[in-house]
Amino acid sequence: MQFTATDEDDTRRLAVALAAAIGPGDVVALEGDLGAGKTTLTRHLVRALGVGPEVPITSPTFTLANHYRTGDLEIIHADLYRLGDAAEAAGIGLEEWLAGDALLVVEWADRIPGILGDDLLRIRIEHRDEHGREFTLEATGPASRELLALAAEHLEGPPA
Repeated sequence: MQFTATDEDDTRRLAVALAAAIGPGDVVALEGDLGAGKTTLTRHLVRALGVGPEVPITSPTFTLANHYRTGDLEIIHADLYRLGDAAEAAGIGLEEWLAGDALLVVEWADRIPGILGDDLLRIRIEHRDEHGREFTLEATGPASRELLALAAEHLEGPPA
C-alpha cells in the first residue's frame, strides 16, 4: 500500500488509521533515511493509541528503547541504528519483546535483516520534498496483512 503525506497532518492521519488496527504482539518495522520521519510517525502512533501529551515521545537512538503504556497495551519503541548484529539486538531484549504481548515499533529495522520475524508490517518512508513523505506499507504475514487491511479501511474512512 502506498500513502503520500504532504504535511504532518497527513502523517498523523496515517498513524491514527494504524492505531485503529494495531494491537498487542504486532511488530512494525520502520525504514528510511535519517530525518525521513520514523520518529514522527511513531510519536503520532503512540499518541493515537492513548499516551498523553505529558509523556515525551523521543527517538530511542541513544537509549535503544523507550517503553510506553496505555491501558493494557505496552508499546516498545526501539532503534537498531547503533547495533551491529543480532547478538547485540538480543542483548537489549529484542527476543523477549518479540515473544511477548507488547506492540513493537522498530526504527532502522533494515539494519539487521530478518531479526524481527516473518510476520510484520514494514513501513518504508521516503522524502518527497521538505514536508512531504511517501510511505510504502508492506505486510509480510497473515497477522500483518489483516492489520494492513484494517488500517487501509480506517484511512479511507466512510464513503461520501
